[in-house]
Amino acid sequence: MINPPLLKREKLSVTEIETLDRISQLPDALLVQILSLLPTKDAFTTCLLSKRWHFLWTFVYNLIFTQESYRVFYEPNCSLKIEKFVSFVNHVLNGFVSSKITKFELDGTQLFNYTSQIKRWLSFAVEREVKHAVFLSSYTHACVLPESFCNCSSLITLYLRQCCFNDAVIVWKFLKSLKLESVILKDDEILNLLSGCPALETMELDDVGGFHCLKINSSKFKRLNLKNHRLPHDISDRSLEIYAPYLEHLEISGDLGDLQCRLVDVSSLVNAKVTFYISCIKHIRHERKEFISVDDYSCHDYHQSFSVLARDYLQKLSCATELTIGSWFTEVPCMLQFNGLLVPELKCKYLTLELCIENFDLNGVAGLLGAFPHVETLNIYMTENLLDNYFCDFEENNTDLQSWISSIVFPNLKNITIVNSILVCLNRQKRKQGFRRLVKLSQLLLKNATILKKFLVISKSRMCKKCKKCLTNCWCNFFSGLFDKLYPSRSSTNAKFILQAQVFRD
Repeated sequence: MINPPLLKREKLSVTEIETLDRISQLPDALLVQILSLLPTKDAFTTCLLSKRWHFLWTFVYNLIFTQESYRVFYEPNCSLKIEKFVSFVNHVLNGFVSSKITKFELDGTQLFNYTSQIKRWLSFAVEREVKHAVFLSSYTHACVLPESFCNCSSLITLYLRQCCFNDAVIVWKFLKSLKLESVILKDDEILNLLSGCPALETMELDDVGGFHCLKINSSKFKRLNLKNHRLPHDISDRSLEIYAPYLEHLEISGDLGDLQCRLVDVSSLVNAKVTFYISCIKHIRHERKEFISVDDYSCHDYHQSFSVLARDYLQKLSCATELTIGSWFTEVPCMLQFNGLLVPELKCKYLTLELCIENFDLNGVAGLLGAFPHVETLNIYMTENLLDNYFCDFEENNTDLQSWISSIVFPNLKNITIVNSILVCLNRQKRKQGFRRLVKLSQLLLKNATILKKFLVISKSRMCKKCKKCLTNCWCNFFSGLFDKLYPSRSSTNAKFILQAQVFRD
């Protein structure tokens, strides 16, 4: 028997079908709001639906021209595809009737031959009082921002990549969040930038450098993220000083090369993440094509020269209650104790260590933990070293130092979590050595954490096709091996042991 409702639908008239188009019955304001959430190319194509939709896209308040916009032009010739994209952007802006733009996003990675067009588009956004802007310039051809854009007082958030300010005076008086990527700024330029952003609260600098002083006296500035600081090879002064007395959240990560970054005033810090690494002198000279042999003693002295810097970090971070510290810092306490210097005592209660399983210094980690008598929660994330040239294996072997480490007590430590986030097997010799160091570190923690309540281990391993024993090498070693060794070492009978395994397959 034929389904009557289906038969009825087959005989619907055009008028009746249109009445079922419920979305077209929504008010214009709501439809424009929906279209504004889409990439501009998708919003534009809705003009083909019907007369009802023909001009709705011209009223959207978000203009988003991303890499996806390039791909919709199915042209084998790349230059022709780019020309069509430029023509499309011009067509959209010429037909745009909204008086305001909330967000303007432009990916100009491939538009290095259209500088004048880009400046006109950015000025168009300024004229319509854009609030949130993203502009990604070409990696090979930095774009000079138009003066009108540098004086755009309506901006609230801004993300720029590979751009130049030249001598333009910055006036972003309402800007709260700024992200810069792959930009070179001199000291006077960074000063001009910061003075033109009196309302700035958050700043992220990724692969940005050239300046030697970052001074921010605004009481509104609360968050700073510094990653992969860029420093030209021909600059002799390889230092950076940070003054930010009202800063509450600090993150310094990635490759700093041989930059000596100092925290001068960060007295208001609440939490900080310092996971950056300093490159070995061997790697730096090779990168600069200075093929001069470096013996182990010179390499060792080079790393020790940064111990004073790292000790200063620990002093400046002493008031923060939540810290994340990377592998590079684990070398320092060992050096300090070896040279008869005291490691500063920190007030941190929540501590996270990101340790490279192949390179972390056991004595250094233990010595570092000795500087945190107030820690209640300790998280240890084991990672893999993907950059062998950046690290060197040196570890002080001193009987007095080891005796001091074995006497360290953790009177407030209640929770320990160890996360094996390495999605590879432990088949390499260095990884096995690192695993044995992790066992010794865990035994020290269990032995001297007198009020421990919970010990949690989370292992993330991958079952790969090439290594049939991968599961055994990762999972069994990390779980059975670790806990078989640790369980008898526990000093707190009330401590709860928890094991979690996460196995991924290729």
